[in-house]
Amino acid sequence: MPKTKATIRIENVVASATLNQKVDLNAVVKGYPSAEYRP
Repeated sequence: MPKTKATIRIENVVASATLNQKVDLNAVVKGYPSAEYRP
């Protein structure tokens, strides 16, 4: 039986935090091309 390389893909990660400051999510998405932000 031939070995195959495993493929790992992470989707739909949701996180929350309190930062006590404003964050420009549009600017964050521009810095991470694989990230998505859809308000």
